[in-house]
Amino acid sequence: MRHRVFAPGHQRSALATALRGVRLGTGYRLGVGDKAARGAARQRVAAYHQARLEELVGHVAVAVDGWRAGSLDAYEVDQVLHHYQGAARELWKFCWATGGGAHVELIAAHLQRLAEDDQVIDWWERGPARWRGDRT
Repeated sequence: MRHRVFAPGHQRSALATALRGVRLGTGYRLGVGDKAARGAARQRVAAYHQARLEELVGHVAVAVDGWRAGSLDAYEVDQVLHHYQGAARELWKFCWATGGGAHVELIAAHLQRLAEDDQVIDWWERGPARWRGDRT
């Protein structure tokens, strides 16, 4: 019996997308490597998380610089800050949501495949949709 994880029309999370097509075998748990392998995987995921977080902070820096230069008002910077929060949340969930162990090894392996295929996850785009209404 196949269980439906997402309601019809619900957007898959980055983790669910990463897990799509991964065979877990006949058991209910992924095989977990030794302590050194988990530590190395944790370091790779932490380095990825920090690098992507720095990219997201760059969006905030550009908005603050725009406010200081007078090209953006405080409301527009506030929108960027809210967008940053949602994008950073999605990034964190992808990297760390279920803790360590097999999850970290799985994410590290997925990141390796993405790098080999020259694919990049745009975490800014995975953040919440911007409000495009008038402020009148």
